[in-house]
Amino acid sequence: MSTSFAQANAEAAEKLYTSAIAHAKRSRDQMLLGRALSNLAQLYESRDPAQADRLLEDSLKAKARAGDLQGIAVGSAVRAGFAVARGDFGLAAHWYKESSLATARLGLRYERALSTYNHGRALQDCGKLIAASRLYEKARRLAAEDDYSDILALSLNALGAGAFQGRQFGKMRRIARDLLDVATRTKNRE
Repeated sequence: MSTSFAQANAEAAEKLYTSAIAHAKRSRDQMLLGRALSNLAQLYESRDPAQADRLLEDSLKAKARAGDLQGIAVGSAVRAGFAVARGDFGLAAHWYKESSLATARLGLRYERALSTYNHGRALQDCGKLIAASRLYEKARRLAAEDDYSDILALSLNALGAGAFQGRQFGKMRRIARDLLDVATRTKNRE
């Protein structure tokens, strides 16, 4: 994707989110307000992190007023993503764990599996490889239950890399076969 195309898309998205925020304020729709603010925060994260933080906090307050528990749970993952972008993997691990717990309580299976994988990734970036491996295995199980092939592939790839690093070549081959099975099954869907 060209830079000008990406810039045009970001500008269009910003206009749409800003319009949605204005509409939500006029109509007093706190759920729409919270979600639009969160989307705008994510758009701002790379160019104005302080503004992104303010927007995300306002988003979470609006979601709380609306009783949007799903939005709050996802907001924890957004906070974690901001921490990753800033290189604070310990904080990211905290927020991914919060997101994983909240999505589990709400029965949000895909979000739980993804937050569990990302929690493991943040822990790995903190040098906590054993804890990360446990979370990758958990994410793998969660993803397999509902055939979330994207999360399954991420988890298997991380487990395979860990097995290779730990010189567990038999385990690595088994994981590689599982990863190949996922790729073969999903090649026509993606």
